[in-house]
Amino acid sequence: MKKIGWLLLCLFLAGCGRTAQDVRKEFNPYLGQHYDSVVKDLGPPTSCFGLSTGDKVCEWDRSYTSYDRGTGGTVTKRYQFVINKDGTVTEWSWRGPISPLGLIWSHEKISSQDKPN
Repeated sequence: MKKIGWLLLCLFLAGCGRTAQDVRKEFNPYLGQHYDSVVKDLGPPTSCFGLSTGDKVCEWDRSYTSYDRGTGGTVTKRYQFVINKDGTVTEWSWRGPISPLGLIWSHEKISSQDKPN
């Protein structure tokens, strides 16, 4: 009976963390959309940088305090979008905490250029 209890606890906690798949599901829909869609959803960017190609990279930094499982601290996420000359999103990247098992947190970078596992 104890093994079943632990198994159920593990399965429950596995659903509590944010995974790379969740990030892709959130940001892939922006590909091919106009920059205005991103601003409408995320607010104005923290900064934008012009590239020699005429494209620009815009970043959004988001920080919040998290108290989880008896510990606390500041969690920071960074979203980057590459916007072409026409204002279309061509790439994105995301840096932040990932919890594939619900228990173990790691800080990872995920990009539209990555191949999903």
